[in-house]
Amino acid sequence: MPDLIVFLRKLSFVSLVICIGACEASSSKPSSADFDTLCNIFIDVEEEYKKNEDLAMSRAHLIQKIQTEIPNMYDDFHHVFNTIPEEKYQLYQEIAQVRINKKWDCPAAQSFYSRM
Repeated sequence: MPDLIVFLRKLSFVSLVICIGACEASSSKPSSADFDTLCNIFIDVEEEYKKNEDLAMSRAHLIQKIQTEIPNMYDDFHHVFNTIPEEKYQLYQEIAQVRINKKWDCPAAQSFYSRM
């Protein structure tokens, strides 16, 4: 089992590197404002989850809002979403550090990913 965890962590890291490399070629890189919007989306999704406690519906809402409100971040989101749950929030923080060169913190995102 520890070998599987190590493998999954390496796979997550490789996915992140590939994502950042591929997305760097994009003409529309995420900005600090995009990460603020992302956090606001997580806040909305968290509020929705507290009302209905339906994680699947909340995930679908999250995906839809990211695609429509910050489409230039969808590739990053897709790569993070497909990693192991324990590392999703940390990966977003690492992507923010690379993309906007500052620390990103969003308690709503951390809370959302803690349920997965």
